[in-house]
Amino acid sequence: DFMIPTCWSAIIGGPGISPYAHIETISFNGTGQSKSVRINRDSSGPNANVILVSPELSNLSAGTHRLRFSTFSNEVSLVEVGTLDGLTEDANFNMVGEPVEVQMGVHEYSVDFTSYTETDVLIGIRMTTAYTLFLDDIVWEIAPLCPDVSGLSLVSTETNSASFTWTAGGDEEEWDIAYGTSEVTDPQTLVPVSPAPTIDAEATLSDLVAGTAYKVWVRSVCEAGEGAWIGPVVFTTDCLPLLTANENFDSVPVSTLPACWSSIARGPSVMPEYEYAQTTDMNANSGQQAVILTRSFEDTEVFLVSPSFSTLPLGTHRIKFYALSYNTGGSIELGTLSSNESNADYTPLEVIPLTENYTEYVVDYTSYDGTDTYVALKLNVGWGLFVDDIRWEIAPACSDVTGITTTSTTANSATFSWNPGSDETAWDVVYGEPSVINPNTLVPITPSPSGTPTATITELEANTAYKVWVRSSCTAEDGAWIGPLSFETACLPVVALNEGFDNTENSTLPDCWSSIIRGEDTPDFANVEVVNFSFNSAPSSVRIQSIPVEGEDVESDVILVSPNLTSLQSGTYRLKFYSTSSDPGVLEVGTLNAATVAATFSPLEEVEVINQLTEHTVSFATYTGTDTYIGIRHKTGHSIYVDDIRWEIAPLCDDVQEILVSEIGTDQATVNWTGAGSESGWQIAYGLASVTDPSTLSAGPVLITTIKILEELEDNTDYKIWVRSVCGGTNGNGAWIGPVAFTTSCLPTNVPYTEDFESTDGPGLPNCTSNLNLGTGNNWTVVNNVLTYRYHNNNDANTWFFTQGINLVAGTEYILSYDYGNNSSNVEKLRVFYGLDKNLDAMAYELADHPEITDDAEESNIVTLTPDVSGVYYFGFNAYSEADQNRLFVDNISVSNPLKNEDFITEDFKFSPNPVKDILNLSYKQKITGIAVYNLLGQKVMESNVSATSTQVDLSGLASGSYLVKVSTDNHTKTIKILKQ
Repeated sequence: DFMIPTCWSAIIGGPGISPYAHIETISFNGTGQSKSVRINRDSSGPNANVILVSPELSNLSAGTHRLRFSTFSNEVSLVEVGTLDGLTEDANFNMVGEPVEVQMGVHEYSVDFTSYTETDVLIGIRMTTAYTLFLDDIVWEIAPLCPDVSGLSLVSTETNSASFTWTAGGDEEEWDIAYGTSEVTDPQTLVPVSPAPTIDAEATLSDLVAGTAYKVWVRSVCEAGEGAWIGPVVFTTDCLPLLTANENFDSVPVSTLPACWSSIARGPSVMPEYEYAQTTDMNANSGQQAVILTRSFEDTEVFLVSPSFSTLPLGTHRIKFYALSYNTGGSIELGTLSSNESNADYTPLEVIPLTENYTEYVVDYTSYDGTDTYVALKLNVGWGLFVDDIRWEIAPACSDVTGITTTSTTANSATFSWNPGSDETAWDVVYGEPSVINPNTLVPITPSPSGTPTATITELEANTAYKVWVRSSCTAEDGAWIGPLSFETACLPVVALNEGFDNTENSTLPDCWSSIIRGEDTPDFANVEVVNFSFNSAPSSVRIQSIPVEGEDVESDVILVSPNLTSLQSGTYRLKFYSTSSDPGVLEVGTLNAATVAATFSPLEEVEVINQLTEHTVSFATYTGTDTYIGIRHKTGHSIYVDDIRWEIAPLCDDVQEILVSEIGTDQATVNWTGAGSESGWQIAYGLASVTDPSTLSAGPVLITTIKILEELEDNTDYKIWVRSVCGGTNGNGAWIGPVAFTTSCLPTNVPYTEDFESTDGPGLPNCTSNLNLGTGNNWTVVNNVLTYRYHNNNDANTWFFTQGINLVAGTEYILSYDYGNNSSNVEKLRVFYGLDKNLDAMAYELADHPEITDDAEESNIVTLTPDVSGVYYFGFNAYSEADQNRLFVDNISVSNPLKNEDFITEDFKFSPNPVKDILNLSYKQKITGIAVYNLLGQKVMESNVSATSTQVDLSGLASGSYLVKVSTDNHTKTIKILKQ
């Protein structure tokens, strides 16, 4: 997208040109639902030039060709087609013929160049009115000797034939017609039908295959030769009539319809590009897709048309479907059509008001006594609706059951209930794997349920998904299978839990965890799902999302449900978890008697959720009930995030609190914690970051103070640490609390130092670097291997990026170079310092200030520095942009010693003269690839690409003074200082 094809170009300029005018390739509005070229004039004046320019055409002046192209537009516009004598803004444009008046919708046009005899070799398509135009299928071709036909149209289709008409191009009385399957793209590969149509501009194709897509083309035939093939018109032969149908619309590409289904959009204002019935991957009732019916004008009729049903005139069938409206007060109308063509006669049958939630509807066609064979679902009131899961079936004599519900599940059984359809007292139940779509292939359970509308299915597999259907059973016959209802058997019970949600895909829940979302006051957006943010331990947490549900009359439950726990009734366990929310709220922790929507929730304790990750501990020591599931229920707030849930034995020795790691060095760190008060000592366990279970580590000796200095650590290494209380005697030890993660500092490095941010995929910073945020804006992060500051909507930036510590020697000159820039015309601000520590007070030496970075481009800067004292120095990059700008970038940070240049073999590098007046001579044993010249403010004043072992640099245009010259080879760089006279 966005780039126009090779050898094509654009001219955009002239008086009154809009700054937003552009020409680009775009991935939609092509005539074949493919890419097109978009010409966007925006608000340009009538004399502005917004021109798409062709490649050079060697035969433009031959007088034998024409230009043919297709357009799509939402408005009538004028397009001039002509020739150009160049590609510059002031090139002469010479229109050929008259302006083309482009109509709304999709159309094809041609411009004849047979009378052109001048010398231009470029064709320009210049848009002079309107706002936006899409072009596709641009063809430069020999002008046919016979005029083109037009108006090729499909008249009708049958199962094995199709009829067409067209308008003659002139006074010809013979035509060729060719057709092929939908994969054919070139009509030249086809054999025209025989005999060829004559006299009347019409033809009928026969011996076609039912339910098959074809393309058809027509060309004129004259004494002088043939015209161009015009088309294709795409059509599908009628399907053979069906008896029944069961369609969920999931097996076809988006924006199409299944075989034998079709759509009609008709009316005085119809715009087929925006008014249609087709599949979409939004708002499916089941699976991934549904059908959307949408329109822009109230006088447009939009129909979803069924296959032909031979059973429709029999008066024995009904249609069942799910639907919702995306407008309040929307409705759908059911009826019949005489055909699936746009001019079919429509007979309405029933109007159904819709809601904004999916509901199943049934329309009975048993009273229909007409001859139509197509069922129509019509958008009646509103601008759009969705339908899914359509079934055309025999209307049963036994009424449908309703309200199938899973009342309970165990590891190997499931119990269901339903509402009888009428006064029947017997039913059939079938179940199968999720892949089963036809319940008639299953065997009903025995004995069949009778008397009470409930059933229990046994001998199921634990933690396995199934589908279940139920039908009524009457004396005369059976009802329809109702369902499927999907369910999962329970997992085998577990004793303990330790779940961080980090191995679970987003928008799901871990195996054996579940959710309950119920209640008429629960919002549509309520959910319980894994997300990859707001976690205590990376990379995931669980979001419990709803709205406040306080009040006695509120019916709303949004609950995270644990696996089945055998230890819940023991009275010796506790629940620990972390929570956070940007909008403080309350969670209720309680128990459930099942993991189904009908389960009873019994609250035990409320916990406050604040805008900070906080660990909660809920004791179940007093629980005496029989429930086996724990529920964490949303009570107040909005989006609440929960992480690192543990169900564990409650230790008799109380937990330590507030573990802190400070004074982190290269080989040691200090650990502090707060005791619970009853313990006599503490133990520490620590290891590498890969350790997940502290019991696998060697616990240190019992400590009698709440501080410990860890020694003999490795530099630049990630560690985890845990602490537990020690009570002794029957109370034993407390639980291991943690982990707290920390990273030891890096040892300082030496010059040359480079940081190109290629070592991290982001958003975290590279090892040995750091971020210090002294404001309320955002932090530095790495995006696409570039150091990036992303704007904050409300707060100014004041954040620092610090390099690794670098050993610098007093009195030695060094060079700092870096790239910087932004991505818009917004103003970004950057300062660069260096100092002896990674804090604001130590950043004593300012090296550069860039207060107006606005060029939407990459810039380079070089700064020289000479420290007064030897030591370990840090370079700090301070983003101080104002709020609500855009993005600031830094990359390719380098600190080098210009006098050292160890990578170069100095004796092989020559430069002269110095001082230099005009020409600087450079040579090296390796090929020199680039030269850049900087003034002492770090501004690049000259740059050139080279590919030679010796070269000359013309400095005559520079003012007198000192400059730095950076010489690059394939592998190394060398910087020299020169004096320009």
